[in-house]
Amino acid sequence: MTAPPNRNSRKKGTTLVEFALSWAVVWVVFWGLFEFGYAFYSYNVLLTSVGNAAELGSKMTFDAGSPATFTTAVKNMVVYGDTVTGARPLLPNLSVSNVTVSLSPDSVGPQNITISVTYQIDAVLARFLLTNKPEVTAAFLGQTLCTGC
Repeated sequence: MTAPPNRNSRKKGTTLVEFALSWAVVWVVFWGLFEFGYAFYSYNVLLTSVGNAAELGSKMTFDAGSPATFTTAVKNMVVYGDTVTGARPLLPNLSVSNVTVSLSPDSVGPQNITISVTYQIDAVLARFLLTNKPEVTAAFLGQTLCTGC
């Protein structure tokens, strides 16, 4: 007489199938959290650098004879974290051309400085386009000079 089949041997197959299905669901959830976290981190880096650049730009000396020097220093602050051109930007593919610096002119000099960024966050599975975000406006408190005017 033969022994009846073991009931546990049948359960091993279903356990493996359940594990494979649940692992796929858990992996997708973790991957989504990673994508969201990376996008959130990138936006936070941009927001911090734009805020720091607006604070620095509001206190810098503005030369009406050479406004490009001022805007270049502010753009470099956003991209590299320093007023001079660096070797490595804070985020991949972030360049000075992504940054917009606007000054609201007054008869004496600028009143406000507005900095915004247009950037695409390239996550692994998705791309997030930020158009003029983040944007920070600060009151200009620095001195205004006019060399060469």
